[in-house]
Amino acid sequence: MSLSIGALAISGLSILISILLGTRSRKLAAYDHSTQLFLEIDHAFMTYPDLRPYFYDYRDLDDATADEDRIRAVAELMLDIFEWVLRHEYELGGKESEGWRDYFKDCFETSPILRSFQDTNPSWHPRVGRFLKQI
Repeated sequence: MSLSIGALAISGLSILISILLGTRSRKLAAYDHSTQLFLEIDHAFMTYPDLRPYFYDYRDLDDATADEDRIRAVAELMLDIFEWVLRHEYELGGKESEGWRDYFKDCFETSPILRSFQDTNPSWHPRVGRFLKQI
């Protein structure tokens, strides 16, 4: 009988360790992937630094802009990344999630094109839409 109880305890402990390791592994994978995604934004602005003011300096898109398609593509990329992060907030954890949310809020405050793209296509990024209703 005591052997059965011991085996049961070891099995339970093994399951708990597996769950904890799996949770940690998912969190690390989500954090790594979100970092890689944000490096894509950095890469876009390093490749096309003239686009940066449309996302951080309140510059609005005017019809004469030669880079309009590129600007819209970067807006869509950013919203895709924001949506991914909001979808994986649980895995990212509290402090990391807070930092990302602060960044998203700042971007929406300083980028008319980002707000416009989301307003025009709300079903493409539903979590972003819910986030915007909270701020």
